[in-house]
Amino acid sequence: MNKQQIGICLALRELGIPLEMDSFDKRLALQKTILILQKAGVYLGYRYGWYLRGPYSPDLASDLFMITSLHDKGSSEIQNWILDSDSKSILTSIKNLFNNNNPIKEHSRHLELVASILFLLDTGQAKKTDQKGIVDILKKNRKYFSLEDVKSAFEELTNYGFTF
Repeated sequence: MNKQQIGICLALRELGIPLEMDSFDKRLALQKTILILQKAGVYLGYRYGWYLRGPYSPDLASDLFMITSLHDKGSSEIQNWILDSDSKSILTSIKNLFNNNNPIKEHSRHLELVASILFLLDTGQAKKTDQKGIVDILKKNRKYFSLEDVKSAFEELTNYGFTF
């Protein structure tokens, strides 16, 4: 495994998120989780573009499939590695964003919204002051979230220390 793949394993382990790719919603949730971690300041080195379900990284998808193909999902290869203290601190501060008792379909949809907002803001396609505009952009891309959904996501992100 390379350092990026090891970073994924360490970050997910720190968050208590299993590396499971056996359903579309689990794959979607992992894609969005990694983007959110990167926007929070945990450098994992993946680039994203806009795809059918929001921000997507083909390189990340490839790495996730590679890791899950290992019989122990890379656990033997990461045992001598640790996260840097800054990344660990960031993960601790946002861990509850990912701890959710909702069914995976609802959870992945929520992460899709959060990641999409972060991506649109980061790429300059939207402004934090125009949440209605974000709803419109999402609708143009066949993402049907309400203004209340977007407002709630902004509030959640703000509560977890994200700055826009």
